[in-house]
Amino acid sequence: MQELQYNNVDRWYDFLITSRYNKRLYNNKRKRLEKFVMVYNDLVQYVSLLDHHNNMFAFRNNLSDAMKQHPHNKTMAFAIKMYGYGARIVTKNFISYPMDIVIPLDSRLRKIYTEQYSDTNSTDHEIVTYYQQLAKTNNIAPLHLDSLIWIDYREKYG
Repeated sequence: MQELQYNNVDRWYDFLITSRYNKRLYNNKRKRLEKFVMVYNDLVQYVSLLDHHNNMFAFRNNLSDAMKQHPHNKTMAFAIKMYGYGARIVTKNFISYPMDIVIPLDSRLRKIYTEQYSDTNSTDHEIVTYYQQLAKTNNIAPLHLDSLIWIDYREKYG
């Protein structure tokens, strides 16, 4: 099993700072990449990284434990989202994201919700619950719904 080398942090970081849709909080993201490199070997100690593709919910939980982050935060949701994309490309096998990984609430989702309901007093929990219910009603995993919302948002506001 090949270990990640520290220079991967530089490579990933360079990708982030040159990405068209990733324009904020670079230093925080670099710290997360550095932290991930430190816990990577623990995550793949007994299995290949691709073995997590069939159970991304458990992988998210393991990752959040290793990174010492709440499983519902944006970083964990985004990590699983990117992992799913990468695993799909490598394996050529589409596995839907789990229904029980919540949509990562960000300013874009707040804005959409607020504009749709003219409601600036809703709590984050209420907004997340709305999107979770929308995902459930339409039988689409929240992370897939998030991707679709991104596409629509970019076309309208991008």
